[in-house]
Amino acid sequence: MNKTIVVTGGSGFVAGWVIREFLAHGYHVRTSLRHLNKASAIRQSVTNGLSDSQRANLSFFEADLTAQSGWANGMDGADGVIHVASPLGTGRETTDELVKVAKDGTLNVLRAAKMAGITRVVMTSSQAASTPPTSIGAAVLDESYWTSLDNPELDPYRISKVESERAAWAFAEAQGLALTTILPGAIFGPVLSTHSISSNGILVNFFAPDQCRP
Repeated sequence: MNKTIVVTGGSGFVAGWVIREFLAHGYHVRTSLRHLNKASAIRQSVTNGLSDSQRANLSFFEADLTAQSGWANGMDGADGVIHVASPLGTGRETTDELVKVAKDGTLNVLRAAKMAGITRVVMTSSQAASTPPTSIGAAVLDESYWTSLDNPELDPYRISKVESERAAWAFAEAQGLALTTILPGAIFGPVLSTHSISSNGILVNFFAPDQCRP
């Protein structure tokens, strides 16, 4: 397998498993990091148990969602993109601040993909982008349903997911990219690194709350 896949946000829980699966199936994988000093630890965690040849197929490049630099070089010659990186926020950001990072970051990735001649992108969005208000009652939702930004129940993170996915679809349709979005509600499973547990933190907090205290 000579195909190269770019996975954004290589330090994340979901990205780690995506990287590992591609390597296990013989792909070359390039993943973005905000700081390359994390590369050695991430390589160890996501490739543990893989063969030497599979481990050698992983490389890193420095890029941040908040900047355009780095993305074009990272995607040069790649065959596809799995866009996983997205800001979770700290809870202190305003809605506008979080939306700007999520939306602009997604567009930075898609523009770089387009410039590199990549035609296929898979993006991790969120169920937050397709969530009805609690007052809706019983309803069947399909891919045409979008969360209303007028819903007062929404927090900045959920609004950022709506805005970033809408921007992704608009760009893909205008530029002829084949886009697939995945909308998980929460993702649980084995952790590759204790530094990246994502939604598993809910379970840790439930079963061992002392471990989640600073």
